[in-house]
Amino acid sequence: MAYNELYGEIPMGGQFMTFPSSSFQRNNGLCGGPYIPCSLQQAPVDESPSEAMTVLGPQFGFGVATGFVLTIIVCFMSGWILPRETTFKYRCFTSKSSHHD
Repeated sequence: MAYNELYGEIPMGGQFMTFPSSSFQRNNGLCGGPYIPCSLQQAPVDESPSEAMTVLGPQFGFGVATGFVLTIIVCFMSGWILPRETTFKYRCFTSKSSHHD
């Protein structure tokens, strides 16, 4: 649990009571338990989930849009969408007997 930048009150009881104090290092937002007394002045800074989503939103959206456009382009170029009569797939898998009477 050390070095995870956790915050809040350490639960009393259970396995948390067996952890050495070194388990809580570099988690300056933690308090409580047998190691760090909680004070009213120490309030955790809460980052709302909407702020985290806003940071990742534009990059994720751009990546999805770029991937979609590239997929469509590859499908058109390979003949999977609107196949041309000259493609290998059309020549090999189209029955010529259906064109004769």
